[in-house]
Amino acid sequence: MAMKMPRLRFSILTLLVLTAVIACSLMFYQRHLAWKQAERDFREILHTLGKQEERASKASKLIARYPQLARQDGVMIFAADTGDVNFCRQCFEAGADPNERTESGQLSTIFWPTYHGQISIVKLLIEHGADIDVRFPEFDLDRTLLHIATRENNYEVCQLLIDAGIDVNAVDKLGNTPLHLAAYNRHDRVVQLLLSAGAESRFNKNGQTPRDLAIVSIETFILEPDEEQVARQIVDLLPRHDPIRPPANQSKADLP
Repeated sequence: MAMKMPRLRFSILTLLVLTAVIACSLMFYQRHLAWKQAERDFREILHTLGKQEERASKASKLIARYPQLARQDGVMIFAADTGDVNFCRQCFEAGADPNERTESGQLSTIFWPTYHGQISIVKLLIEHGADIDVRFPEFDLDRTLLHIATRENNYEVCQLLIDAGIDVNAVDKLGNTPLHLAAYNRHDRVVQLLLSAGAESRFNKNGQTPRDLAIVSIETFILEPDEEQVARQIVDLLPRHDPIRPPANQSKADLP
């Protein structure tokens, strides 16, 4: 006589539980796959060349769905580079690091917005805790953000950095202050801004004051009449001598 297989009996509750377990397992699996795909897509957006607006838009949509993407390496460098304030703000709200550095470690997030004069991005970075006292190698000169903004004649960024408390008399490896760079590059409005903020006329390591460099600029470059006029106005603005003269027997290499 053939043996009958026992019938499996499930209560409605058991069936519901099994259905829920299977559904949750499928959902978890799908989410895991979706996350991995989103992660791959996001890295591709960050490292593939293309129109900044399109890249920012795609990245923004992914972060809206997966906020943890904003905490990955390189996100704030990328976000700041797009120049999209709303996208940068979204990244911060998702936990992005305002002091993130490039892979080489030489540049922080705030460098390029400062260099390009993107005042709204610089302001947002400062509001979210970006370090304004960070130094940059740039040709191995160890310059500050104010050096960078001054050299590029980004007046509004200079004003913002000064208002945020940056040192207006910081020196680079050549002993140049932001005032030296402003005078040499004939940025008259920045010269006036720095002077009003307490910038001092100091000697660099070649024994030159900002006024000296303004004169060098006139003597070195072939200037248009209006450019020369600006340069001479800068010379007149700056004091002839520093209050504290370096000792006569001090070598140039020893100058501060």
